Amino acid sequence: MRRGTKEYETVLTINTSAAVVHSALLLAGAAPGSPVRFEPKYQPAHGAEIDITLHWTDADGKPREAKAQDWIQNFKTKQPMTQNWVFAGSGFVGEKEKGQLQYLGENGNLICVSNFTDAVLDVPVISTATIVLTPQAETPK
Repeated sequence: MRRGTKEYETVLTINTSAAVVHSALLLAGAAPGSPVRFEPKYQPAHGAEIDITLHWTDADGKPREAKAQDWIQNFKTKQPMTQNWVFAGSGFVGEKEKGQLQYLGENGNLICVSNFTDAVLDVPVISTATIVLTPQAETPK
């Protein structure tokens, strides 16, 4: 989630653009698929699987890390998220010929656990009603 977009819906923010993350994934060899589709019928997001590891320094100055899934809990099972993210790739709007393309991923849907049709990284399952964010101060047990 980029600062200045949807902090009210986020666990973590990052001070970079979605286009930079998208470009870095391409340079690393990840192939984008496509974001979730709901019409005419549900089609999950797909693309290269992406592992996300969180790194931070705790209050004592100790470096910490955790799998991002460990910070997200399945609402029904109360267990950490098991799905991997996929590089859905978001999309563009505007006219390329006029130099007016806008990357949709810049709206704040960079790494999603709730399906959005403009997500850069999303989970390949229906997720809106099945998982909830549970931010942790320390690495989850």
